[in-house]
Amino acid sequence: MAKGDVISAFGTSPIDYQPAVGVETVITSVIGAGASCYISLIQASTGNLTAADALTQDPETWLNLKLFVNNAIYLRWWNFGGNAAFTGVQIK
Repeated sequence: MAKGDVISAFGTSPIDYQPAVGVETVITSVIGAGASCYISLIQASTGNLTAADALTQDPETWLNLKLFVNNAIYLRWWNFGGNAAFTGVQIK
């Protein structure tokens, strides 16, 4: 993959996205089909949660955001009660 390439994932929750070493990505949109959705940032060296946000949104509504992830701090997208998906762009 190269700078500017689109990344995305869809599937059963939770979805983890950890770019390769030296790669940075900005997550631009997330969606979930359930009532409770959580975005988590995971510290790769320890596996510990570094940040989490509970989201309440209408089911199947895209949430636009800018969330920067890399190999050291990566994304975990939880959606209780349905599938989850996200999109983004590789920036480095």
